[in-house]
Amino acid sequence: MLFFIMFFTFMNNVPSTTVLLRSLADQYRPLGMGIQNASIRVLGFIPGPILFGVVIDSTCKFFETDCGSEGSCWEYDSTKLRTQMVLLGMIPKLVSFIWFFLSWWFFKPAAAAEAHGAHVELDNRE
Repeated sequence: MLFFIMFFTFMNNVPSTTVLLRSLADQYRPLGMGIQNASIRVLGFIPGPILFGVVIDSTCKFFETDCGSEGSCWEYDSTKLRTQMVLLGMIPKLVSFIWFFLSWWFFKPAAAAEAHGAHVELDNRE
C-alpha cells in the first residue's frame, strides 16, 4: 500500500504542471509556476512533518516519565500507527485527484470556448 502512495505522489507532478501550463496564457505561466511551487511548499512541506509527528505521538501506548515530565515513547500501537499513516498519505492524494478531475471536467480550451460563443480575451501587451 505504501508503494502505491509513493507511486501516485510522484505520478502527480507531471499532470499538475501540464494542467497549469495548458490553462494559463503564455505571459502568466512563469507566475503560475511560481505560485504553484510556493503553495506546494507552504501547504505541504511546512505542516507535513508536524502532522506526521502528531500522528506518531497519538499512537503511543507508554511514554517515558522522568521527574514528572513526559519523555520518549517506549511502545507504539502498531495497528493504529499503520492505519493512521496510510490514511494520512491517502487523504491528500484523494483530494488532489478530486481537484484534477474537476479541473479536467470544467476546463474549456480557448478555441472551444470561442466556438460556443464565449468571449475569451487575453492580454497580449508586449
